[in-house]
Amino acid sequence: MKVAVLLVLVLFAMRATSWALQWILLRLPRIGSRVAIFAGNMAAFGLFSVLVWRTLAPGEPMDTDALLFGLVVFGICATADLFWTPLKRRA
Repeated sequence: MKVAVLLVLVLFAMRATSWALQWILLRLPRIGSRVAIFAGNMAAFGLFSVLVWRTLAPGEPMDTDALLFGLVVFGICATADLFWTPLKRRA
């Protein structure tokens, strides 16, 4: 049960981070929603990768399974954002 709760919390944090970055990008002039979606999810994946790297013990190899998990999650999130996101600009 604890692992499931932690997984849900990590997924929530990943999603909230990508949406927050998209929201910031959408406030910039000349940034379309597709660019904001791609850039927001890639930046959140970058932050996730840095977090994975920073939590490694000295001498421990990079956790490629965690990076693959993050890549899949942010890929799915970016695809979902193309069809629906609460942040899209209203025309």
